[in-house]
Amino acid sequence: MVSRASFVALITACSLSATAGAATLSGSLFRPPSLRTTASSPRTACPSSTVFLRLFGEIRGYPMGASGATKPCTDITGPNTLLLGNGNGYGEMQVGRDGYLHTTAFQSNGPGGLLIFKPNANGNAAPWRAVSVDQDHVALATDPKRTDYVVASQGYAFDNCWYVVPHGATMPSLSNCDTQVQAIYALAADKRGELYAIGFDVANNELRVDVFRHPSSPSPTLVRTIEGSSTGFPTNSGSYFNCTFALATDPLKATLYTYFGGPVCPPTVEEFGAQSSGNVKPARTITGSLTELPAMAFAANVMTVAQNGDLYVSTQTPSILVFGPHGHGNVKPNRVITDPSAPSQSTAVGIAVRPTTVSP
Repeated sequence: MVSRASFVALITACSLSATAGAATLSGSLFRPPSLRTTASSPRTACPSSTVFLRLFGEIRGYPMGASGATKPCTDITGPNTLLLGNGNGYGEMQVGRDGYLHTTAFQSNGPGGLLIFKPNANGNAAPWRAVSVDQDHVALATDPKRTDYVVASQGYAFDNCWYVVPHGATMPSLSNCDTQVQAIYALAADKRGELYAIGFDVANNELRVDVFRHPSSPSPTLVRTIEGSSTGFPTNSGSYFNCTFALATDPLKATLYTYFGGPVCPPTVEEFGAQSSGNVKPARTITGSLTELPAMAFAANVMTVAQNGDLYVSTQTPSILVFGPHGHGNVKPNRVITDPSAPSQSTAVGIAVRPTTVSP
């Protein structure tokens, strides 16, 4: 199986070559704790319903109902943010029930790794929390209790494990592993707090999605697995480099969404009903040239689902494709959100939506 490190290194090299001087910024990214925790940010003009894109070294927000060319209503960028990391300014992203933004950034010799921003963060804002977790983060999920789950592949020996980061913590409390897969390539958490992980089966090298109950406890329970020929999962893809993956869940119905895309698997989104298990068919599939789905996922959460069931998918343009809750087959997006002001070298990787009603 081709190492995911090669994939990450390739993206990093391309990004640095397209962003002259980006690597020289890494020395200025690390600030003392006083600057990281006390810097203030101007209040954002974004509405309560916002879709956020994790671009190269920044986070931009847009009104969720936008269509066509749209100016960002917030742009978190600058050295205090730590979003550029050590030059590899990509990362996954989630939004907690309290509206806080959770994202990852490659940090090998400085603070952070998991960065959490206040809901009104904007401009050169320091993270509310910079959690120290290992470098080369490949998956992130945030549950209703605002616990974060991070897969990091430093050393490439424990890719099938996730770190547990309780809300407000500055260090992981423990790590748990999915022993049924060779490595975890994406995570998602549903409204019940169950954790979904996708990877290649250790026994037959086929893709599977494992669902864990109590994932933050010392002994998580594997309660369901989705795997088999009926699922529509790509077969014999060989490696993550050939077929990239992403997961998302509906915040109200707890349905599961899977994304696949790469040189050996056409870009496809599948939806599975809540509590799906075994060799089960997806409830619907979105695939085909009209969909404009990205050819590959540059992060483990290139899609997210709003409370009304709309599916938001980030592309490498960058742009945001919006599909309605009933779109099926080779269908065009209902809307496409673009940002002409985004830097030309930016590739959208992580995407997340802030709920219409933000919990206190």
